[in-house]
Amino acid sequence: MTKILIIEDEEAIRENISELLELEGFEVETTTNGIEGLKQAKHIIPDLIICDVMMPQLDGYGVLMELRKYPETANIPFVFLTAKTERTDLRQGMNLGADDYLTKPCSSEELLDAIAARLQRTAQQQEHIKQLERYDQLTGLLNLQALETDGSLQQAIAQRNNQKNLVPFLLLGLDRFQRVNEAIGYPNGDLIFQQLAQRLNQFIQNVEGSQVARVNGDEFAIILPAVSQTSSVADLTQRLLNLVSEPFHLGGKLIPITATIGIAFYPYGSTLEELRRQAGIAMGEAKQLGGNRYQIYTQPLFGSDLSQQFQLMADFRQAWERQELKVYYQPRLDIRRKKIVGVGAAIYWNHPQFGEISQTRISDLIAESGLTRTVSEWMLKTAIQQAKIWQNSRLFLQVAVPYPESLLTENNSLKNLADLCQESRVDSAHLALEISADLIANAKNLNALAAQLMNIKQLKIKTIISQFNLEHATISYLGELALDGIKLDSSLLQTLSVRSTVIDMISSIAKGLKLKVIADGVETDEQLNLLKKQKCDEVQQVSLVSASEIQQISRKWSIF
Repeated sequence: MTKILIIEDEEAIRENISELLELEGFEVETTTNGIEGLKQAKHIIPDLIICDVMMPQLDGYGVLMELRKYPETANIPFVFLTAKTERTDLRQGMNLGADDYLTKPCSSEELLDAIAARLQRTAQQQEHIKQLERYDQLTGLLNLQALETDGSLQQAIAQRNNQKNLVPFLLLGLDRFQRVNEAIGYPNGDLIFQQLAQRLNQFIQNVEGSQVARVNGDEFAIILPAVSQTSSVADLTQRLLNLVSEPFHLGGKLIPITATIGIAFYPYGSTLEELRRQAGIAMGEAKQLGGNRYQIYTQPLFGSDLSQQFQLMADFRQAWERQELKVYYQPRLDIRRKKIVGVGAAIYWNHPQFGEISQTRISDLIAESGLTRTVSEWMLKTAIQQAKIWQNSRLFLQVAVPYPESLLTENNSLKNLADLCQESRVDSAHLALEISADLIANAKNLNALAAQLMNIKQLKIKTIISQFNLEHATISYLGELALDGIKLDSSLLQTLSVRSTVIDMISSIAKGLKLKVIADGVETDEQLNLLKKQKCDEVQQVSLVSASEIQQISRKWSIF
């Protein structure tokens, strides 16, 4: 309901106007003087103000001047209602920013017409502002911000007939357009953009459920309706390339231009930002091949069959949403004590078609789906709860959980860790965080990393560098970090007899730093015996075991 504030010191006039406006369906607030009116205006932010000029303490001119000082009240439509009829009075009010000036007495029709005119103008201004915010002013297309907020992607996702269908996101960039601009001049370049926008609009009008936006410069984004096969997208994309490559008419001349298109798919990219990034990578690769072509973004996850990769990604997100992923454990054995002393937590997913998915592929799926932090937090919480269950059963195992950069560098990570341990009442000394060696090696702020690791140590939580390889043995500042162990990358166990010297060297470095050495990916007794000679303290099995099975095998030595 439209809210109107009346500032009028004459009671009869104030009540008459109030009654009239309420009968017309307006919400009305009234005050009797300028000071109270100013306070009320700042408090309720009305849609329009009707104000007398001559009032004690603070006149209407003073009210208007004060309101125009503050952003929240500066644009409120303001109508003077006064008995002052001199032209100088009218000019003074308008110079201060009044929107209208009515003289007493005025008829109901005059007052209502003035209000209607002011409100209509305000509505038009607001609509114009919305248009400026949503649309690219040169081409009239949606801008990137509008594409992010108008729900085009969400609508395309919701309209899929099958959850396994893919929503295509296309990023179209003109080839070598900077040279074209320099040759024909930027004003003419703008004319080409406008012609291109008309072609793109024509294209989406013929493809129901599609949307186009100008991203920036010479790049345009197109969202297409869901498809079941990538070949459907290929046909539409080629049509787009053909549409762009038709020469542009400019001053009687024909200007030839080509485009390159990168394609990404939901759910392979789960957000508009991620899809744009992936499509941008694909477009860049296509431009390196000469342009005037399209390329689909893909990171090999499951052979070379793209549709199979997308199916796996779609199934993974669905498995996560349905809570079908499990936290399983890889037993870790102390070689000399001949007992299980810990476990490494990992995600287990048994795909209905492909069977058990490897840890490498699961890691890729988590990263590409944008779920790294969410899955890691869930995994950490689940593992801590399981550690407490084992402790209650008098089974004291160190539970090691992968800890990604997104959690390590988060401001509240330490508090969250402490809270999790406190809530579960688990002995934090039995918890270890595995931080990848690449993260340590590529740390941009060594002091911040060292401080964070020291803070974790003060919580009595252990830290282990995982995926440690020969290239990481040269990290000069390992001794400056609060670490407890090194986990050798499983690749070092391939052709173990050849790499035994490397393992021995890394183990010697670790021992010099008083760090525990754990070998990851052990599968055979032969590997076990060789590692025992290489000063390794513990070995971690390859295969995953459910939490219920850990207790059953905890008293066994050989699990291979």
